[in-house]
Amino acid sequence: MSAKWTTRVRVILYTHCLVASGCIGLTVFALERRFVNDWRFDRQLELFLNNPAGTCFGWLCLLSSLLFPALVADQMAGRMSQWRRWVVLFEDICLGLVQLAALMVLIPVRY
Repeated sequence: MSAKWTTRVRVILYTHCLVASGCIGLTVFALERRFVNDWRFDRQLELFLNNPAGTCFGWLCLLSSLLFPALVADQMAGRMSQWRRWVVLFEDICLGLVQLAALMVLIPVRY
């Protein structure tokens, strides 16, 4: 039974690392494109995010920065020593905040 929940927690953590890396990579790509294409990339990104599939993708990425730490906390509740649980949760919350910050930089804003 012990190996089952630790495997689940690892899968959740690794998936969050992949999602956050993808969001950060997309942000770096977008910032490079903004510099090269004189903000034309923002218009393309805006069109993508106005599409229903793009809107769903954007909200899913934003919510995943909060959902993954909640899933990890739920899976580890009462199954791990308290100090180890806090270390893992702190790491996952920091990763979620970095992901959220990257996505906030990415979202185009009209002035």
